[in-house]
Amino acid sequence: MKENKFKKLFEKLNSLDTRELHTLIQRLYHEQEAYHKVFNLVNDGILILTNSCTIEYGNHAANEIFGLLDQQHSLEQYVPELSFLKQFLQKCEANIPFAIKELEIKYPQKKTLSIGGVHLVAEHKSDFFILVIRDVTATNNLIEQQVESERFSTINLLASGVAHELGNPLNAMALRLQLMQKQTGYIAPSEEREQLQKSIYVCREEIDRLDGIIKNFLQAIRPQKLILLPTNIEIVIDRMLDVLSPELANGHITVSKNFPALPPILADEKQLEQAFFNIIKNAMEALPNRGNIFIGSKLSATQLILEFVDNGSGITEENMLKIANPYFSTKKNGNGLGLMIVERILREHNAVLVIQSQPGLGTKITVTFPIKDPSLPLFDIKLTK
Repeated sequence: MKENKFKKLFEKLNSLDTRELHTLIQRLYHEQEAYHKVFNLVNDGILILTNSCTIEYGNHAANEIFGLLDQQHSLEQYVPELSFLKQFLQKCEANIPFAIKELEIKYPQKKTLSIGGVHLVAEHKSDFFILVIRDVTATNNLIEQQVESERFSTINLLASGVAHELGNPLNAMALRLQLMQKQTGYIAPSEEREQLQKSIYVCREEIDRLDGIIKNFLQAIRPQKLILLPTNIEIVIDRMLDVLSPELANGHITVSKNFPALPPILADEKQLEQAFFNIIKNAMEALPNRGNIFIGSKLSATQLILEFVDNGSGITEENMLKIANPYFSTKKNGNGLGLMIVERILREHNAVLVIQSQPGLGTKITVTFPIKDPSLPLFDIKLTK
């Protein structure tokens, strides 16, 4: 029956004159162009593959997801993570939709994809597959941000309760010790009195230290209301360099800068001062005997990028995995909360923090601020060797 239909169609084509055939070809061409325009308006990537995973067609969205795709090339040449697709697709039943929940690719950039499609069997033609690819990276990042926000809220609530419960007895102990110290003044001078005063002094010092730890921890995790005003980043950094200038001079540390004309960004100037102070201070402490710190900026249509680079001792691979952990510090008197404070401030400014370091070669810290739509970037800390 179907063969007769095709036979009649070919007979009809053969009966057309040149002009009618040309009109028919033009019509088919324009219909195909219309389909391509529709496919290119779709936000999801659409790929048509042969049985051997050779690309027959890819719309604009697919090109953006995977990079430029040339037809008649195997998809796994562009995306090695999809090498398993060839065997997977061949096992799919004809005309039954299939789905691969999520897949992470690293090239041309790191993305999380959701892939689905169908294996179609056409008559008088090889089998082919239609893949629909959705980039779910932004959605996943948003979910991670919400989870992170809930986690910080829980920690903040717990920490506030613990700080309150610890603060009261610490204050009571501090008052008692202060009273004891005053009373020792009425005791006749003796070795026992000296020992008692020394013990009281040690106890008061430890109470002050515990109180400082609690306050620093709360400062590191507790969200603070931002007072957003147009802020010139270069002026903020210059102010911090003035504050640190005596220490820079004593350490024989030179600071060089390279700033183009920067637009102001909406920011809380006081909190940025604290973040930049911690970053510069860390760079100085990585330079115990002379050294250089470079502070520069780059500007794009949507981002302002700051770079803090030192030629100090760098960070080992093992420590790179730990530096974001609270209370981890390689400094003798460090509390390990400096980076947590920097994280919180930058996260609240929707900034992105990247730390790169190698032992003996120094450390580079990059901070990226949005300058058009502050709600677009999500906070992310990346640690790379």
